Amino acid sequence: MFRTWPEAKRSLHPTCSFSAIGQLTDKILSNHSLEDPLGETSPLGELYKENAQVLLLGVGFDVCTMLHLAEQLAWPNRLKRKQASPIIEADERKWKVYEEFPLIDSRHFLTIGKHMKKEKLMGEFPIGIGVGKIISAKKLVDYAKTFWESNETPDNLL
Repeated sequence: MFRTWPEAKRSLHPTCSFSAIGQLTDKILSNHSLEDPLGETSPLGELYKENAQVLLLGVGFDVCTMLHLAEQLAWPNRLKRKQASPIIEADERKWKVYEEFPLIDSRHFLTIGKHMKKEKLMGEFPIGIGVGKIISAKKLVDYAKTFWESNETPDNLL
């Protein structure tokens, strides 16, 4: 729903688009590369550089998109996989083939959340009948990257 708000802008990636509103919108969304949808040159990378706050409302870390940046940083040399999508280029619809990193199963994100909670590295607060969580994007990504580099690589990345 957020992306339908009148002031919202949306990045142009065909499978991993992001939306934003505010003074940093163009900086965050403008360079969303086909081959780096969730990495350092993506909107996630820009949010990391700006040390944005990650807010999870009534959900667990398994849906925390920011952790995809941490996985890209933890395992930068893994093989990319071919993808293809229709895109608009010079006002024409074209079929574009590109490569991107495979993603780990987001269940691995739950481990990060569990450890961060245990180490009191995030804020938690009641919201409705659920719990909200807030954490610095840099703190989250740096912690997850270090944790994953020090532990076993998930099977699907080998």
